[in-house]
Amino acid sequence: MVPTILAVDDNRIALISRRFLLESAGYKVVVAEDAAEAVDIVRQQPIDLVLMDYYLPSGNGSEARREMKRIQPGMPILVLSGATEVPADLANVDAFLSKLDGPEYLIETLRKFLPPDNSSRAA
Repeated sequence: MVPTILAVDDNRIALISRRFLLESAGYKVVVAEDAAEAVDIVRQQPIDLVLMDYYLPSGNGSEARREMKRIQPGMPILVLSGATEVPADLANVDAFLSKLDGPEYLIETLRKFLPPDNSSRAA
């Protein structure tokens, strides 16, 4: 079964681009435009990994990350940011990535958590 990634970003263009990149790399992608929607999705279906923008309209998402980890404890959460410095509040984050590192680094990091041949925990 193809691993499912939940991509979370309030920037619709970035979200569409990220979805295309992840699907091209062989993943199934579900999208959310805010933290509350992301938590609802994690409640409703098995997710193998969350890729979430750090800056969201409702804050940095720390409460959402905590709730998602409570719902699906083993699920990795990777946070993306356009900031050049690592933010201080990264509770419940398995990896931090700068958007400046580019798509190749993003896919390489994802594969450390979710190899393409990894079968979904939901199977």
